[in-house]
Amino acid sequence: MDSRQIITYWILCFVSIFAVINPFRATTWTAMATEGWSEEQRKRAVHRALLVASAVLFCAAWIGNHVIIRSNIHLGGFRVASGILLLTTVIRRMVLNRPFDLQQVKGISEDRALELGFAPLAFPLLSGIAAIATVILYTGEPTELWRRGTTLVALGLTLVLAWGMMRAAPRIHAFWGEQGSRIITHGLDLTIAAWAVDFTAVGVRDLLPLILGTPPAGG
Repeated sequence: MDSRQIITYWILCFVSIFAVINPFRATTWTAMATEGWSEEQRKRAVHRALLVASAVLFCAAWIGNHVIIRSNIHLGGFRVASGILLLTTVIRRMVLNRPFDLQQVKGISEDRALELGFAPLAFPLLSGIAAIATVILYTGEPTELWRRGTTLVALGLTLVLAWGMMRAAPRIHAFWGEQGSRIITHGLDLTIAAWAVDFTAVGVRDLLPLILGTPPAGG
């Protein structure tokens, strides 16, 4: 495998996964939801969130494509479904302009730090359906181990960056504020929307031979 192709693919994977997971948004959520907490309580919530997200996303990246195929789901169909899912998710977020709806965690006490680390920090913020679909798509076919390895490295770096940013959430939030994070989130969502269209187009292309080669029902 040509090293240039691997590097190019890794950059694509990293930027895509980083945009979908969006540590900026998770950091702002952490800062706002844990306002007034002690450093130790915030650290417990963040560690729980990253452990859960890592377990979910690394499993998805390692065996996700096998599960899809074993379920008799065509990868082209999965690409189309994932593209539509990503597109509807980011369009709704951009139209409503509400990337930080904190009603579900408003007033949460420090003794529930681990609960906060699971929902919403781990799921859906870090390891939601969109993130799971993205890492599965980038692992490629089950036989393409180089794509899987490249995806795992990109995912690992993204989660390390998310961990560092969320640990420093109050300081980072004080620097750019909610409005700055909102602007960054909208920019990343536009990028995701573009990839979602690409996922859908590639999925339709992959499905065409299956569609055209399948006789009509009852024929």
